[in-house]
Amino acid sequence: MASAQILFPTFVYQDHVLETESLKHSLMDMISNRYKNYPYRVPMEWETKKLYTSYGDNNKNLEKVFKTHYLKYIKGFFPDQKVILKSIWFNYYPTGDHYQEIHNHLNSGGDRSDFSGIHFLSFDPDQHSSVVFHDPSRLAKSTVKDLNYSSKILFSTQEGSLILFPSYLEHSIPQSSIEYTKPRITISFNINLTSP
Repeated sequence: MASAQILFPTFVYQDHVLETESLKHSLMDMISNRYKNYPYRVPMEWETKKLYTSYGDNNKNLEKVFKTHYLKYIKGFFPDQKVILKSIWFNYYPTGDHYQEIHNHLNSGGDRSDFSGIHFLSFDPDQHSSVVFHDPSRLAKSTVKDLNYSSKILFSTQEGSLILFPSYLEHSIPQSSIEYTKPRITISFNINLTSP
């Protein structure tokens, strides 16, 4: 009998960070001041504009946030694994006139990671674009497109959402068609998992 099987599914984990409001209160001054001093800071290898990122900077404050807040949510997904933080940074998008190219975090900063996370610290789904995930199999030459198949998914998020996904999974941010009345701010990180 003919059959179809799904092989190697990709899991994206999602939770809601209950401390989002208190984190906004404690982090917004630091993030806003860094943006005011250097309005646009984009790494050379990124294809975007009108963005301030702390990627590659000293982010000791965010490392503390990771240990105090994010780690317990990640341990909820992977209770039997030791979690090692590889890098953490914020992205500050002040206007709708931006986008983020298709990319992955597999070898982010030259350091291989297993999983990547995004916390939507300041996010309004009515004006901000969420993250779009791209199916890795889209890179293979295939007739799958003939089967009414979509190679990308706009992931549903809200302020406070925390998503965790394999670092190889390509993702992007589409340009917003609406001008922002508040900035879109995310905290991103890369982690490795090992046996305790």
